[in-house]
Amino acid sequence: MDPIDRPDYNPNKPRPANPATMQTLRMLTDTWRGLDADTAAAHAALCEAVKAAKDAGHTYQQLVTATDTSVATIQRWIEKAEKA
Repeated sequence: MDPIDRPDYNPNKPRPANPATMQTLRMLTDTWRGLDADTAAAHAALCEAVKAAKDAGHTYQQLVTATDTSVATIQRWIEKAEKA
């Protein structure tokens, strides 16, 4: 149901914020931001490690087997490492 269609909905009189909900949202947002930063750092390290392994002579098939990904993904990771 569209909130505008509700007879008790008044956009000029918002409900007060629920402090517990606001605290939960803040906690989840902070957690997400921390995980996002950690994930980016781990991804950069993975790209560097894959590039180093390829430079050391490992084949794409070996890298695919080790990472359980595709050749295209390996190539993208190597490109990212080269741009860094």
